[in-house]
Amino acid sequence: MLLGVGALVIVGGVLAWFFLRAEPSRPRLGEVRPAADSSDSSPEVAVVGAAMPYVASPAPTEPVRQLPRVTIERSTAASAGAFSGRVVSATTGEGIRGAEVTVAGPGGASSLVTEAEGRFELRPSAPGVYQVAAIRAEGFQPFGPEWGRSPISLSAVPGVQVREVVIALTPAPELVGRVLSAEGAPVAGAAVRVLTYRAGESVLFPVKDRFTTDERGEFHFTAPEGARVEARHPAHGVARVRIYEEDIANRRVELRMYAAAQEGTRADARVEGRVLTPDGTPASGALISVMSAASVYPKEYGSRDGYQTVAEADGSFAVEGLEPGVYDVSGMAPGFAPARAFDVRVPASGVELRLAGGVTLAGLVMEDGGNPVPAFVVNVLLRYGPLERLSFAQGRFIDAGGQFEFHGLTPGRYVVQVTAAGFMPSEREVEVTEGAREVRADVMLARGVRLEGRVLAAGSRLPISGARVAMESGMAGDALAPLFDAVSGADGVFVLEGVPGTGVSLIISAPGYNGRLLSGVRPSAPLEVELTATAPDAGSKVELVGIGAVLKPRGDALVIGEVVPGGGAHAVGLTPGDELVRIDGTPVTELGFAGSIQRIRGPEGTQVVVGVRKAGKDPVKDISVPRKKIGV
Repeated sequence: MLLGVGALVIVGGVLAWFFLRAEPSRPRLGEVRPAADSSDSSPEVAVVGAAMPYVASPAPTEPVRQLPRVTIERSTAASAGAFSGRVVSATTGEGIRGAEVTVAGPGGASSLVTEAEGRFELRPSAPGVYQVAAIRAEGFQPFGPEWGRSPISLSAVPGVQVREVVIALTPAPELVGRVLSAEGAPVAGAAVRVLTYRAGESVLFPVKDRFTTDERGEFHFTAPEGARVEARHPAHGVARVRIYEEDIANRRVELRMYAAAQEGTRADARVEGRVLTPDGTPASGALISVMSAASVYPKEYGSRDGYQTVAEADGSFAVEGLEPGVYDVSGMAPGFAPARAFDVRVPASGVELRLAGGVTLAGLVMEDGGNPVPAFVVNVLLRYGPLERLSFAQGRFIDAGGQFEFHGLTPGRYVVQVTAAGFMPSEREVEVTEGAREVRADVMLARGVRLEGRVLAAGSRLPISGARVAMESGMAGDALAPLFDAVSGADGVFVLEGVPGTGVSLIISAPGYNGRLLSGVRPSAPLEVELTATAPDAGSKVELVGIGAVLKPRGDALVIGEVVPGGGAHAVGLTPGDELVRIDGTPVTELGFAGSIQRIRGPEGTQVVVGVRKAGKDPVKDISVPRKKIGV
């Protein structure tokens, strides 16, 4: 994807719930060798064997309710290093028995099958760097990127046992979809496409994603929470929906055509081209992303989250079924700088994306006191203008020394973001200059504090079990990470670790209830959160307090893409295309995107003063906007 995570939000809440953390809509394409001296040619790694016997472990009686911190300990029994943990559901924390995990190293690959409660233990035959190459479990979205290109890295160190490794698979049950006309009649013969934004992660296990509705307007498919489904019919128009938690629970989803087909909305446009390495050879397996062009926003072509595919062996690619319009196209592959073509007018052919070579980014992740953090996710973004950031790479590292490494950075300024269970997220900027060979980016993580809370049903105040609680961050979710930071127990209680003392935004969701986004939650007294039940025959929504505007960074401003009816922005006459350039007198370029969003948020009934360029034209006018409770 061309824009970094967090590039599009409803002020007062995230655009698609918790998907700032959970939605895996950004490619993870960094080299995953975590140590500068752990190349495949090093003596230590070259002797790695393939045998990795499974060792059964005692099964816990409870699902994962809170993400544990990965720990390391010295063990004479782990002569070549060892790893233990669980494979769990990304939505419930329950262990997955029978999940097949394939781990690959320089000496070959081996598989294991998880036991009760998803427990596993890996004991490599030799030390070195391994990749979690593939994972499959019935009823879950498979993980199988191009062989050798996994973003999940395990560094086996002699005498070191790594414990509490949690790998989460996203449920993807079989669902029944139904396409209806604007009048509510079944639409037969509609072309349906399921967009999971994981094209690069399903290469080894292709999942059917194209369907045609039957005479009842129905189709059967599998999809994870967060996927989008798009249906088109030449006589009825287009319909798009996102798969939510309640859809997974009900096993059904409905798409209603919102407009009659017009010229320019038919699914007959395509973009095709080739992606090449720096020396001109085909970049087989490169991930291709096609998104509505940022330059034309708030106009959007096609699905809001874009389309993905993987380049063929000869580097060619084709993305079909697009709405004619203007798109940004990118190509990414491990070890290279991404190639991007902006403002491509589709239909288009002959698009050439040439990847670039670059320098190495290496670093250490440590906690206060200098001890290494053994498990973490690193997200690397390229600064593109005062507010915009472009995805570059992401990797998940399990390394007793806290080391990470990426390759292919070209000159420019980069933002390195790091998250780890039990710690507050951290980020730092680094600059890559012409002629550099390596850039260091050591990161220090602070532990944060503990936050306890309880999730209750509004009205009855009965506890809600299994509610997911996620801390909002600006980072992309890791492909195999849970969609929660904590899950409430039978008494509705949840516990979060690593919360900033200055406060945090929380997203709380549970099946059968409307979600809530709470801003500025401080870890002081125990928190009580009430969720309202969803109305009969109505979809769930997210209840939040804000001005009710969808914003996206561009240039020196935040551009309004949508205005929520009943919100404060609507009340004062703000419209799509208007640009916010300052908030309470401070330029958004000083606050940054995340800082601007936090500044706009606030208590219900208060006001925020925003400096607005109407339709992007000077002069700037200060407008006082009320903060209201809305549902989206």
